[in-house]
Amino acid sequence: MNNVSGIDQLLANLSTDFKRNHLMTVGEAGGVPVEQAKRWVDSKKGYFDMIFQFDHVSFWEKFTVGKVDVAKLRVALTRWQSGLDNNGWNALFLENHDLPRAVSYFGNDQKFRSQSATALAMMYFLMKGTPFIYQGQELGMTNVDFNDINQFRDLDSQRFYREELAKGASPEETLVKLRAKSRDNVRTPMQWNDQPNGGFSDHQPWISSNPNARYINVANEVKQPDSVLNFYRQLIHLRLKDPILLNGQYQLIETHDHQSFVYQREENHVGYLVITNLSDQPATVTISDRYQNRQLVLTNTTEKQQSSTMALKPWAAYLYKYERN
Repeated sequence: MNNVSGIDQLLANLSTDFKRNHLMTVGEAGGVPVEQAKRWVDSKKGYFDMIFQFDHVSFWEKFTVGKVDVAKLRVALTRWQSGLDNNGWNALFLENHDLPRAVSYFGNDQKFRSQSATALAMMYFLMKGTPFIYQGQELGMTNVDFNDINQFRDLDSQRFYREELAKGASPEETLVKLRAKSRDNVRTPMQWNDQPNGGFSDHQPWISSNPNARYINVANEVKQPDSVLNFYRQLIHLRLKDPILLNGQYQLIETHDHQSFVYQREENHVGYLVITNLSDQPATVTISDRYQNRQLVLTNTTEKQQSSTMALKPWAAYLYKYERN
């Protein structure tokens, strides 16, 4: 829904029905700035329990090709964490039915597929709010390399292809853009096993399966202790067992770089420290003395970190629990 004139009265009427029936509601609220979000998700008067906002996935035009600036990502997500603190509740997400695969969009689905999928998972999943997982995200499913426009089903992608060719673009350069950003990337069938169609169906699905279903699939990842799937399971377990990851206050730890995303969740002087390198290059993060008494809870790497200056490998992620005086 869009933030247009007259929508408040409509949503107020809907909200009455929602609350009367004790329904949990999530609104897709394009164009709602964080400054106005309180009236949408206020615990008593808001229209919804939470809303999806798109600041962190709107850094460039739909069919341009490029990578996210991590510094801008920190600013966008922190703005909503701070803006709704004690005023509402965030809906946390990296993927949905209209976006490319997160590991391809934010991460590196070639050299660092598993590492970047798990680093991104830790980065967003432990923020304050309710995390959403889109089907296949928990496997690290990637964009699909369709090489013919007839393989695409999304009407918007087909329209873009025709318009670009009419402007003089070549089929190949247009397909490069579609392979990066088409919505069909997240609409390929769920990859259950290495059987035809990824085990999704015995019949030809409406859109082709990703060929990498041969090795990126549930049956494989269930058996691998360090798989993306089992990493997500550990994150879910942590959120369910410790109230700090439900109620703890979010605070960004500014690193003044374009690689790392570091923050804490804390309640009553006990908290979690989330440290991620969201880049293909090594990064250095210096940790304050206040976190000296920290214990490693979860990581996606075998590299041990003992000093306050941490040398992070590409797409390394660390979760520590700490207690301070």
